[in-house]
Amino acid sequence: GLRLELGSHSPNTLVCIVLQTALLWMAVSGTRWLLRAGLLATAVTAAAETAMFASSVVSPNPPEIKDVVLAEQVLDSVRQIAVALNIPNPERLHVFVTRGFSAMSSGSTLLQSGGYVGLPRTHFAVGLQDPILQSFAVKADCTREQRNNLLRLLLPTPEHTVFSIAHECSHIKESDSFRSYAVDQSLLVGGYLLWSRTVRRLHSPFAKFVATAATIGLNCFLWTAWRWHIEFAADKSAVSSGLVGVQKGAMDFFQSRVAVNKILFEMHGESSGFTKDGEQRWRWDRPFTWTHPPLQQRMRAVQRIPAAGG
Repeated sequence: GLRLELGSHSPNTLVCIVLQTALLWMAVSGTRWLLRAGLLATAVTAAAETAMFASSVVSPNPPEIKDVVLAEQVLDSVRQIAVALNIPNPERLHVFVTRGFSAMSSGSTLLQSGGYVGLPRTHFAVGLQDPILQSFAVKADCTREQRNNLLRLLLPTPEHTVFSIAHECSHIKESDSFRSYAVDQSLLVGGYLLWSRTVRRLHSPFAKFVATAATIGLNCFLWTAWRWHIEFAADKSAVSSGLVGVQKGAMDFFQSRVAVNKILFEMHGESSGFTKDGEQRWRWDRPFTWTHPPLQQRMRAVQRIPAAGG
């Protein structure tokens, strides 16, 4: 059966950099067998990513979670949602508590290593005075009003919790983390091949610069389009699951996240990473960090989905 564990983000950044560097070198070499080896390395690394994700789960009994009854209710929700979404091999699903305030997922139940749903500690808080919430809202530059608003917004509704779980389970059902690895590496290699063959035919330095900028821009656009696609698809899968209150939970999540982001912008300005409207700020120097669609767009898309239940 499912159990609750304490975990953190998957430490796969270095492996991703090494893999991408290797694939780029293979593309430069132009040797077919090296390119095939690169595709195999992509699959192996995707599996290794899940193994590292599992290894970051360190404690079977999170000390932060004091309310055992609430924890069991959350695990029951995961079981019910796995059934509602028809997730294959639901016994391979694992649940752990993240150190941040965003839900996350990795892996696939199609593989022996399984899928991992990470839920923020806030989903296990009981009331506004719970130490779990207090730990997120203690800031030296935070006014009392901002702090009280953060406490209220960080405490999710039951429907919010259901939507968060269903959304992450949808990613696991579709093996999105592995599909994204394939897309990432395909864009990397394909983008280089397109760039190298185009630049080779150009003589003007300006034309080469334009071709380089266009290739990078195309890669950024395609990468973002893919990431947004799987997020919209996970939202739709969750809301269409027939789970009671899941559509309301989606709206609760989006609205509370926008409000939290607005407060963070008030506190830290542009350095918060958000706009005054509560949306993620796009940065030209970090084009591959815009992994989710704007919250307002997600809200409108969810409102158009005919809920199967709730």
